[in-house]
Amino acid sequence: MQLQLLLLLLLCALVRLPWIVMLPRWEAPDEYTHLWVITFLRNHAGLPSGKEVLAAGPTAVYGSLPPLGYLPHALVSRLFPDSSISFFARFGSLLAALLTVWAGWCIAKELFSASRLLALALPLMLVFHPQFVFVTSYANNDATACAIGSILIYLFIASLKYGMTYRRAAAVGFLLAWLSLCKYSGWTLFPVVLFVIGAATVLHSTSWKKAALALSMIACICLSITGCWLWRNYNQYSGDWLGTRTMYHTWAVAFHKQLSYHISPIQVLTDKRWWRFAFFSFWGMFGYTNRYIWRPLYYLFIAFHLLSAAGWLQAIRSRWLPASTRRWSRKELIGPAIWSMLLICCICNIAGMIYASTENLGGPQGRYLFVSEIPVLTLLLSGLSRIGAKKGAYAIGALLAFTAAVCIGSFVMLSYIYSFASHI
Repeated sequence: MQLQLLLLLLLCALVRLPWIVMLPRWEAPDEYTHLWVITFLRNHAGLPSGKEVLAAGPTAVYGSLPPLGYLPHALVSRLFPDSSISFFARFGSLLAALLTVWAGWCIAKELFSASRLLALALPLMLVFHPQFVFVTSYANNDATACAIGSILIYLFIASLKYGMTYRRAAAVGFLLAWLSLCKYSGWTLFPVVLFVIGAATVLHSTSWKKAALALSMIACICLSITGCWLWRNYNQYSGDWLGTRTMYHTWAVAFHKQLSYHISPIQVLTDKRWWRFAFFSFWGMFGYTNRYIWRPLYYLFIAFHLLSAAGWLQAIRSRWLPASTRRWSRKELIGPAIWSMLLICCICNIAGMIYASTENLGGPQGRYLFVSEIPVLTLLLSGLSRIGAKKGAYAIGALLAFTAAVCIGSFVMLSYIYSFASHI
């Protein structure tokens, strides 16, 4: 099994290295602004002040936002000369991809121990997912948020399966703080923690006193770390706790946009273009979300999702609804609790994207869903496996082959555009 993991990590790196070399900085979304923060962290081993961020203008637009998503990039780039930081900082995202694949491998062992195909399919999807390959091939904080979020989800699954321990609670608190200071999309996992604590308490007959202590431990660790950042922002940016107002104002002034913006969540929910853009950019839209793959390929991805949904509906109708009248043992409820938790991760993440769109803090970018990258792929694969033993195996194999082919095809398409010239 360890050899399998090593081969998966090696494959993950080999898939991304050509992208890292090929991708020009001007085609990597906002990489120049990410690099401003990374360079500051690398050179000063500290955070920029509000005055330094405002003085740098649009280049430092992310300077008021949480910085820990850039920690791997800053640390990796310190191993190389100053002149090459724009290239070697990208290896911080590669490191995040390797951590995500490792977390996916661990989660697959927990959830799919009875199926070798499924246990291998999840990490392989992480290796070849085209948009994930793209995002983990340039310097950004989405890659780090995905890695930390994936490790947290592994801890959530372990807590639901085996019970919440104080050691696990401490790890969740620390990683939740790190995630919350990587990217604000990570805050969408806060409600999931409450579900996990409550469900684990019931499933394992844990005393409510112990559950309350575990929750308090998570809250104290997370708030003590995150609170320091929020208080610093409050003082550095004239009461802007989150730094988002400062970011938006700098961006709006630089690009001559309106200084205040708000739309109704209903407008977002009913906007077909919003949902289409979110789905397309989750699977593969490159450059500044202006490099599309062949349009029919997106609809094939939709077909796999619809087939997976049919598999889930079939399982609910044939297995769970007929058994709803009997008394379930706690052990039997562990599986439904885990699947519910993964679904809640996706719902909360989408809700966060909708809120961000109402305030123009971020559009329906598929990479904002990478905090829930593993829940999305796990639910997709599990649904396909439920359409029938043979049909499910064929469907999973087809999805893997299709995803890998789209990944390779996307690289070929972009290599003709960029020609491996002047990537930085």
